[in-house]
Amino acid sequence: MEPKRICRITSIAYSNQKVEHAQKVASFILKKQLKDGGWSDTEETIWCAKALCNFGGHYLPKINDALKWLKSMQHPSGGWGLTNRDMPRIPTTSLALALLPQLFCESAFSWLENEWAKDMKAKVKLTYKGGLTLMAFGRNAIQPKNPSLIEQTLTYLAAEQIDDGGFGPWKNHPIGSDPWSTG
Repeated sequence: MEPKRICRITSIAYSNQKVEHAQKVASFILKKQLKDGGWSDTEETIWCAKALCNFGGHYLPKINDALKWLKSMQHPSGGWGLTNRDMPRIPTTSLALALLPQLFCESAFSWLENEWAKDMKAKVKLTYKGGLTLMAFGRNAIQPKNPSLIEQTLTYLAAEQIDDGGFGPWKNHPIGSDPWSTG
């Protein structure tokens, strides 16, 4: 199983709780950590570092290695893509900032705000990008430079909710509600 899948489950299901099998999970993911401090890509490194943070301070050296690697993958514009050759992306940058507040920096939030503001003007907007952007700002108690961006995003998301209570990538997307967009 991919470390990312295991870490998503443990980071979400067990945040702020003692994970019964933390040592076993940590041992597994640490075996997959590369010498440079990362895992397979930026997203997997974010999830693995978050899981290690949940497991306790004795993993701090490995967490710091991951944070150092993630900082080296940050695009000069402030955001993160899946690799250093990838363009920065809203979901990856939002996850980095929401799950690992240790990565806080003004350039990342500035990039995220500017990119989401551009996406808000697009004909097709993706709900999960809006939700992830809100998570990043909320987790770090940051107000965007454009104070109306949060309210605009909330209004947009409320209008996109499907009758079954969930969200799809956009309201009339053929798949309807899906767990990723709804979450």
